[in-house]
Amino acid sequence: MLVAFQILTPILVVIIGGVGWLYRHEKERRREVEKQLSQKKYDAYIKLMDLYFVLFKSVKTNKPVDYNKVGLQLIDIKKELIIYASDDVYKSFNDFLLSLTKGSKNIRIFAELAISIRRDMGQPNTNVTAEDILISIMQDQEEFEKLKQQGFFE
Repeated sequence: MLVAFQILTPILVVIIGGVGWLYRHEKERRREVEKQLSQKKYDAYIKLMDLYFVLFKSVKTNKPVDYNKVGLQLIDIKKELIIYASDDVYKSFNDFLLSLTKGSKNIRIFAELAISIRRDMGQPNTNVTAEDILISIMQDQEEFEKLKQQGFFE
């Protein structure tokens, strides 16, 4: 019995040590994959926000937009969002696109999309509202109120 215990003890130590190493290695691998996915998601969200602000700037400066280029960028963004976006962001993005294709002038939908992105990127309990985002973009409470009266914020 003592001999069996002396033989089994080192074997058990090696097995337990191996299992511990495998667990730690797998955990590190998953953490690295999650980090890469988070970076890809971040990049996709930034591309989406950049595209919106390019369009917003063109409206503010009355400069023409190359809609063919914008359309191609949007296709690339869609591909990345399908793969990397959270369900909430993906659904908000679809709502935003559907509102555009219906000719809606409601800019609140974009602000809701921005809030979904904020939640997904580490602010799950954000208190920022759609109105806060739109006022920040416009940098003018009066302009915001005018747009609100014109139905852009329904």
